[in-house]
Amino acid sequence: MKTSTTSLILLVCFSLLVASSLAQPQYQIDATQNTQKPPSTNFLSFLPFPSPRTIPTNTHTMKTSTTSLILVCFSLLVASSLAQPQNQIDALMEFYNSTNGQHWTNNANWGNGLPCPNRWYGLTCEIDGTITVVNLFDNNLVGSIPESFGQISSLRQVYLNSNTLYGSIPQSFSNLTSLTDLNLYSNTLTGSFPEILFNLTSLQSLDI
Repeated sequence: MKTSTTSLILLVCFSLLVASSLAQPQYQIDATQNTQKPPSTNFLSFLPFPSPRTIPTNTHTMKTSTTSLILVCFSLLVASSLAQPQNQIDALMEFYNSTNGQHWTNNANWGNGLPCPNRWYGLTCEIDGTITVVNLFDNNLVGSIPESFGQISSLRQVYLNSNTLYGSIPQSFSNLTSLTDLNLYSNTLTGSFPEILFNLTSLQSLDI
C-alpha cells in the first residue's frame, strides 16, 4: 500500500514538473502572435508604451513556481513514507491498553498521532516509518500481550522483560518472521513453551 501511494505521488509530481517546464508564459505567446500582425495605425501606437515583444521573460517567477512545486511533492513523499498501516497502530494501542499503559513508568507520546513521527516511547523506526524495535523493559507493564501484537510484522527486536506480564505468548508471534531478539524474562507468563517460536528462523536471542 505504501509503495503504490509513493509511486502515485512520484508520477503526479513528475507530470506536473514536466508540464510546468514545457509551459510558455502567456506574454511570450502574445508577443509571438503580435509580431505576425502588420504595424498598427492606431494612435495608441505613438504613445510611449513598450511593445509586447520587448516584455522581458519573468524567469524568476517561473523558477519560484517550480521550486514551490518540488517542495510540495517532497512534503507529500515524506508524509507518505512515514505513514504506518492502521492495523499496526491499532495493535500498538491495544497492547498499550492491555498492559495498563496509563501507568507505565514512561508512556511519552503514546496515542499522540502516528507512532514514528511523534516518537512514541520505546519504539524504534526506520527512515521509511517501519517499526523495527519495541523496547519497554522495566517500564511497569502490567497485563497480557494481546493477539494483535503479531500484526506488527516488521519487528526485529522485542524487549518486554522485567515487567508484570502474565498469560501466554500469543500464537500471532509466528508472524514476526524478521524477529532476531525476543526478551520476555522476569515476568509471570504462563503456559507451555510456544512451538511457533521454533519457526522464527531469524531468531538469534531468546530469553523468556
